[in-house]
Parts: sequence; structure tokens; C-alpha cells
Amino acid sequence: MEAKKAVRDQIISNHDIAEKFRLLADLLEIKGEASYKIAAYRKAADSIDHTPEPLSTLRQQGKLETIPGVGKAIAQKIEDLLDTGTFELLEEVTSEYPPTLRELLQVPDLGPKRVKLLWGELKVGSLDALELAIEDGRIYKVKGLGPKAIERIIEGLKSLKGRDIRIPIGKARELGKRIVQQLLEKTDKVEKIELAGSIRRFRETAGDIDIVAASEHPEDIIDTFCSLPMVQDVNMKGENRCRVMIEGGIQVDLICLPAQHWGTLLLHFTGSRDHNLHLRDLALERGAHMSEYGFKKNEQLITFSTEEEVYKFLGIQYVPPEMREDRGEIELSLIHQLPKVIRQKDIRGDLHMHSTWSDGKCSIRDMALAARSLGYEYICITDHSQSLGIARGLTPERIVEQRKEIESLNKELAPFKILQGIEMEVLSDGSMDLPEEVLRDLDLVIASVHSGLRQGREKVTSRALAAIRHPLVDILAHPTGRIIGSREGGDFDLETIFREAARTGTILEVDGDPNRLDLRDVNAQEAVDSGCLISISSDAHSIEGLYNMEYGVGTAARGWIRPQDVINTRPLDEMLKLLKRNRS
Repeated sequence: MEAKKAVRDQIISNHDIAEKFRLLADLLEIKGEASYKIAAYRKAADSIDHTPEPLSTLRQQGKLETIPGVGKAIAQKIEDLLDTGTFELLEEVTSEYPPTLRELLQVPDLGPKRVKLLWGELKVGSLDALELAIEDGRIYKVKGLGPKAIERIIEGLKSLKGRDIRIPIGKARELGKRIVQQLLEKTDKVEKIELAGSIRRFRETAGDIDIVAASEHPEDIIDTFCSLPMVQDVNMKGENRCRVMIEGGIQVDLICLPAQHWGTLLLHFTGSRDHNLHLRDLALERGAHMSEYGFKKNEQLITFSTEEEVYKFLGIQYVPPEMREDRGEIELSLIHQLPKVIRQKDIRGDLHMHSTWSDGKCSIRDMALAARSLGYEYICITDHSQSLGIARGLTPERIVEQRKEIESLNKELAPFKILQGIEMEVLSDGSMDLPEEVLRDLDLVIASVHSGLRQGREKVTSRALAAIRHPLVDILAHPTGRIIGSREGGDFDLETIFREAARTGTILEVDGDPNRLDLRDVNAQEAVDSGCLISISSDAHSIEGLYNMEYGVGTAARGWIRPQDVINTRPLDEMLKLLKRNRS
């Protein structure tokens, strides 16, 4: 009883509970359990992660089963977690497999069946154990693993081990927001607070999490921050700054100064090292020394409350955070010719999202209402096409049925507009997944190369080109197929793809899913320089996923993409005229 009370008195966050269900799903997948069970636990985990109210509060209100994907059985497991920190099925599965076994799922070409095989025959239960099994040759004795499969596993492990230990931007921002929220719940002395560094610049990964705050009581803020539930260790603590470690060994730095220093504080901890050094050189030319506190000139400290004031003092244009990489932005700002890059407020609609008709979690109506609440004028529902069976892809018959629902919703929600599209598979032989007579009746067609990305450069490029040259394909989605930190994407000849997309009038996508960010910033810039237009989309599979747009916009801004380069900055009629199918 005392043990239960001790656990109950501890703070167990929604995220911690969601991670327990993700661990269970991963281990059940390795065990070979039914896919519907695994999907149910993953769906519940995602819903729990996006539930704003603490689960302990919902439990007291008897509302756990109002969470999408949480039925009676999962609700009971949540109650057990809140009481004891675990539940019976999790204990049972983790007694069979070590939690570190899920690490192996990160290795390309090492799926659940092979992980189970390695565990069963060699007791390989972690990345280190896999590396040792390769080094001593034991992996070659595993029945069911041929030489080619082992070669791909070795290459996958090398690729994984060779990566920088950086956090994907989506995870870094969410963790940053969570710890900021915890701080704001504990103190009312914070006047301003922002995530800075790589996160504010929307780099696709971050080495750590940088936070800046303004307060007249910096020491109190630092003390409170170091005692937050998310903090596992305090590495450094001073009067106005600290460095702590949170879950996963992730480093978080906080610096807090009075509000009069805010302009230089935020600027100093946002820009890349090279951008900041360039600004310091400009300051020296004006006889001033620049730091996070302000500019020291003639023994006097000049402070600024905004970043705009800092850039004005230096005699240059304001540089948006995403551009602060020292890639020529300062030279252009000196002569006031810095381009105006895309901002979230420029986006009028979202042209790539999914509903419950395929693998989305929300109805078309719910997605439309949520998008309208974000200020959008239109959306396009682009559920998967028939060949992507795992995502319940749409057959021609289901497309007709879906159209009836969309037509009815358009009458209800006017003047907001729902377009009917499709995310169509480009098959392994380069053919399209749906016939022209079906595509012709849609408002918009996105084509995607999801499978066969290991085909050689010539083959994968030819498949993308087949889509680009198709008269009824309007947009090429996530053109490289990469998954950040997991899959490098196909070896596409992007120069040829950009040239052909410009020639045919095919739009190229910047997919805002933080796991994709595809096209990446430099590729998007190259595409526009080649004469292409861009679509920035969320690729949302839920209402929460609509907020992926900010990642897409951030990535495009890093590529210096302007509003006029993006089709969904236009009103609906103008946007539709830019689609290949509607050009005369």
C-alpha cells in the first residue's frame, strides 16, 4: 500500500504514460502479436500525448474513456500506471524482452521479425549487443538471415551509429514547450520566454534545447527551473543561467536576464555562431562590443528590448530567425535587399492531409472545422490511393462515395472550401495507381513515391519523372522520401526533377511533417531557383497534425522561399489556376 501511495504522490505526466504504451506496442510487435492490438496501443499513446488535461484529473472526473482510442481495457491500464507506475501486461512483456530491444527497430532493414530472430537465437537485445554479434561473426549463424540481409543490417547500423546525436526538431520543440509550460505553472515572475537556438531557426535537428527568459528575478527563475519535474540532473547553476539534463540525456540551457536586455539576449541565443560573429564584427566597426547584455560603447551599456532595435542599431534590415545562418543574409541586409520570406500568416490553405477514409484519425468535417479555426480559406483532402493497402487506400468506388460527403460539407461550411484530392502511389514500374478517368474528376492530385526507394538512381528518378510528366499530377509530394533520423530517402536526381517540374508546371512539396521536412531547405531553394513553384503542407493525419504547417513554413523560410513562390498563399481561385490541369 505504501509503495502505491509513493508512486501516486509522484508526478507521472501524460507523455510518460504515452511512452509506456509505445514501449508496449514496440515489444508486442517484436513478439508477433496481432497488428490491430499494436495499432490500438499506438493510437492510444498518440491521443494521450495530445491530451491537454492531466490524466489524473480525467480519472477523477471519470472521463478517461473520452480520450480517442481509450476504451475500458486501456483506461484500466492508465489507472494502474497512475497508481503503481506499471500494469500487468507491460510487466509480462518486459519480463520476456528487455526494453532496450526496441532500440534495434531504429536500424534500417531490421524489422520486428528479424529483431525477434536475433533475440531468440543470440540474445541480442541492444544496439551494442548487435554490434558485438556482427564483430564476432555470430550474426552469420542465424538461420533466416542471408548474406545480403546481413550486409544491409551492417550498413544500417553504420548509418545509425554515424549520425550526430541530435534531436529531431519535432521532438526538441515539444520537449522545450513542455518544460517551459512546467516553469510557467510554477512561477508568475517570468515576463517573457522563448525557445531559441536551432529550434527557433527551425533546423531539422537540435543538439540541445536553448531557452531564454526575461524577469526581474533571474535567480528565483533559475532555482525554480532546476527543481522542475522534468529535470533529472543539474550540471551547472549560476545566478542567471543553468544547464540541466532531462529525459533521454537531453541537455537544456536556460539564461534569464531583466527585460531591458531582451533584444540582444534573444538574438544572441538564436543566431548560428557564424551569424553572431558577423554581427559582432559590424558592432566593432561602430566602436561597440556586443554580448547578450547589449552593446558596450565608451564604457556605456546600450540595451534593447527588441531584436528589431538591435538590427536597426547595426544599420541593417531585420533578419528573420530562420535565415540567421551567415549564408549571405547579412550582406543583403546591409544594402536593404533581403528577400521577404514566407511566414505562417501568408498561408491561406493546406493541400495535403488525411482523414478516416484512409489512415487519418479524424473525419473530414473535423479536419475542415479545425483548419477553418486556424484561419484557412480552403483545404484539400488527399487520402491514400488503393495500392497503399496498409493505409486503407481508396478505390475508385470509394473516391466517388467520399465526393458525396465532401459536396455535402461544402454546402454546410461555405464559403470555406474542401477540395477532393488523392495522394496517389507511383508504382514500382513507374505507372500510376489510378486511371485517368478517376484522376480527371478530382480537384487536385498529389503523387508520391513511398516504396522501392532502394531502387537505383536511374530507376527511382524515372518513377518521379513519370509522375511529373503525367498531365493530371499536380504536385509531387515529399520528393526524396526521407524520414529524418531513420531513412535517408531515395537517390533521386534532383537537378533533373527540378528542371522537369519547372518545364511541366508540376508543383513540388515542402512537407511539414517534422519527421520528413521534404523538400529540405536547400533543396527547396534550388527548386525555386530552377523555376518551380512550391506547395507547403502539413501532411496531417489528425487535427494536431495541422500544426505541422509551422515546420513546413520554417523549412521554406530557411530556404529563402518567398510568399509568391508558394501556391497556397493565393486565394482559392488563383491557386487553382496554377495547377497543371487547369492551365490553358
